[in-house]
Amino acid sequence: MAQHTHPWCEYTSIRLMIPSTCHAPCNEKWLLRLVPAGLAVAITIGLSLAALPDSGGAWRRVAIISGWASSGLLATAMLLMVRLPRLSKLFGDLDNAYLWHHRCGAAAYLTLLLHPVALAMDAAQAAPGSGWTAISPAGGEWARWLGWAALLGLMLGLMATFALRLPYRIWRNAHWLLAFTVVGSVAHTLAYVGNHPAALIFAGLCMLALALRFGSTVLATNARRYQVVEAEQVATRVIELRLRPKSRHIALHPGQFVMAAFDANPAYRGCGEFHPFTASEVSSDGSLKLAIKALGPCTRRIQGISPGAIARLQGPFGGFLSCDRDRPQLWVAAGIGITPFVAALRAERCLVATELIYAFAERDSAAFVDKLSALADADPLLSLTRIEAADASAAIKRRLDELHDLKDRALQICGPADMVAWIASEARRRGVAAGNIHFERFDFR
Repeated sequence: MAQHTHPWCEYTSIRLMIPSTCHAPCNEKWLLRLVPAGLAVAITIGLSLAALPDSGGAWRRVAIISGWASSGLLATAMLLMVRLPRLSKLFGDLDNAYLWHHRCGAAAYLTLLLHPVALAMDAAQAAPGSGWTAISPAGGEWARWLGWAALLGLMLGLMATFALRLPYRIWRNAHWLLAFTVVGSVAHTLAYVGNHPAALIFAGLCMLALALRFGSTVLATNARRYQVVEAEQVATRVIELRLRPKSRHIALHPGQFVMAAFDANPAYRGCGEFHPFTASEVSSDGSLKLAIKALGPCTRRIQGISPGAIARLQGPFGGFLSCDRDRPQLWVAAGIGITPFVAALRAERCLVATELIYAFAERDSAAFVDKLSALADADPLLSLTRIEAADASAAIKRRLDELHDLKDRALQICGPADMVAWIASEARRRGVAAGNIHFERFDFR
């Protein structure tokens, strides 16, 4: 995203592996990441079989099955967009849930396109020339109008979802159009099939998901209140805030992130939006630090925040550096992507040989450079390579070539999406196994 990015990475979101508190082996974590796909298949097949017609022509069956398959995919997409920590863990983490939310939404749209086409073909077989009449909203039947409205709403919502250059606030408002699309789809289904068990299940899943989504994002019923007690400018356009819990704190671990909204006060005009930020430090007393770079209207406004401001935090989400902890490490970061590495190094000294490559365009824009240098000087297992260049590719290539044990290291990457893909490709060209390269794409769009 151009203006609304993942907390760890500039421009686009990249995130690593699983929480340090997760006791499951990494391969079991990857099994969890298949849960959303299994959920989509189970709900879709379940609804389709429950509503399978006993009679009718081939096109009639295709129309009914495609309609229910779309309903199942849409219901799954709605469930996967609920932003609750415990639920996201069941789906293999929040980024995986959102990835499958996008996939299910796109699949629901494509499947739904087949529904009116099949209905028209069925009508045309019975009476040639009547295909459009059978599905046209011009007949005035309100349930048919709802069906077309749901289809067009889904189309517009998906167009906004995949329009990555669309300003965030416009995208966010357009994305809520999908909620009305779901309501229209439920009403259309109930109008035609009444209290059919499959229809009631579909309606129940969608309404539950909408209620949970509204509660977690709009009402923020699961948010904890924190107070800003310190604000420090750590680089150009980067501020680090220390937040102290007002009551019960979030059980956050280094590398995890929170969704944070900063409320307005006399000295600060809040933007009323929850944005993701990775903790740059987690303290035993429940306080934490967030490093925030000015990338959009809201994060630019946060640069002027002062102590005393109240923040609402949701989480924890995600995790970092849990897999392959017993292997020598190679960490590569660019821009604000350095944040999770800082949190991990502040939490404890390195347990294995660790090479950190930190690439940044200009010294003034690089956060935590002096802090990282001090940590490297004090820790014999930590080696820091700083690369100050508008294009760091040549320097990164040289450093990869210099690491004689590159194949034995766990490679952890956080930075712009293009950079991550390029580094992963370069590492594979040098013989690094794909299973040793860790990153995850995370985008709320």
